[in-house]
Amino acid sequence: MAPAQFECAPIFEEVNIAVDHNSLLMDVMSKVAKRHKLKVLLHEKPFAGINGSGKHNNWSLATDTGVNLLAPGKTPKTNLMFLTFFVNTIKAVHDYADLLRAAIATPSNDFRLGANEAPRLSFPYSPVNTSMKFCRK
Repeated sequence: MAPAQFECAPIFEEVNIAVDHNSLLMDVMSKVAKRHKLKVLLHEKPFAGINGSGKHNNWSLATDTGVNLLAPGKTPKTNLMFLTFFVNTIKAVHDYADLLRAAIATPSNDFRLGANEAPRLSFPYSPVNTSMKFCRK
């Protein structure tokens, strides 16, 4: 994080509600800052070399009873559900890449991601690699 940068990490909630709460929070922070003659920078990357707000919403896949469908099992043999949803998620991202890109592409987002601020998707020591190696065998 940048000097004098603070993070707000809200609790989990449905993404459509989380986005509304994110918007409300940014509005409240801006109004409070103005009242105190301060500024809140909500841009993703306001200055070169310094991280910005990094605002985002995480997502997951779960059953109606709360079972996380993207949670790896304890052993490669018990990973069938995880692998099924993982592989199909990757396939869906691949098949609908143009649509996903159209939904998120903005000049500021392209700059931020192009400036290597976001790490590459990598699972060097995770159950994903172990599972994928098991599937190849």
